[in-house]
Amino acid sequence: MQLNSQIDPCVWRECWNPPLPDGHNLRFISDGFPTQFYHNVTYKCLEGYYFAHNRSQHDFEIMCRETGFFGAPIPWPSCKKGTYFTHI
Repeated sequence: MQLNSQIDPCVWRECWNPPLPDGHNLRFISDGFPTQFYHNVTYKCLEGYYFAHNRSQHDFEIMCRETGFFGAPIPWPSCKKGTYFTHI
């Protein structure tokens, strides 16, 4: 059987499995589907944690690049357990 030479080859257009570095207490928001090139994945701290470098930051994004991999920040932001003070 001879294949038709006019059939388009498979072209990769998505990134799979956003990276999640150990020990940074992060989570990413996902619909469970691959992320298309030039689209972002949003990261947040785990519940009860805050960004160590900026407590008021809520999230950050990384982009799916045309290589099929996400452009990871260097260094990765990390989150620390929140401390709440009560007034006596």
